[in-house]
Amino acid sequence: MNYLLDTSAWLVHLFGEPGVEEVTAILATPDAETSISVLSYPEMYGRLKALSQQEQWVIVSGRYALLFSRRLPVDEQIAETAIALS
Repeated sequence: MNYLLDTSAWLVHLFGEPGVEEVTAILATPDAETSISVLSYPEMYGRLKALSQQEQWVIVSGRYALLFSRRLPVDEQIAETAIALS
């Protein structure tokens, strides 16, 4: 199974917000390919910065680099795939 997470799913998982169980299950699915758009990186950094936690970025990005199978560049095909999966 392939999954394309957005920034909100990443935030839910990182901060343990409602829905964390679903995101955790996706990330723990054996043989699943879990992708994220490269646009989520500056969005996540911006959220950490808004919380005065930008120094955590290196840790957060490193931890999640191990969980995401792919970091997808942004193009029209990615946008259409995201629409199709929603």
